[in-house]
Amino acid sequence: MASFRADGDELELVSGEAGRSFTVDGERVFGSVPELERIGASQGEHHVVRASRLDGEAWEIEADPL
Repeated sequence: MASFRADGDELELVSGEAGRSFTVDGERVFGSVPELERIGASQGEHHVVRASRLDGEAWEIEADPL
């Protein structure tokens, strides 16, 4: 679990060989969330981080290396 401010209810940050992508509620957007970047980096250079809003600024996080 993590706590941070962000728009939307479902976030996904992917960093792979083809580059980076960030989606909010299924729509690709520009930008990112520093907390997701930090969590992703702990998984290695190529990773996926998914966040689901629990309540307010509380998020359930899933992070995996690619």
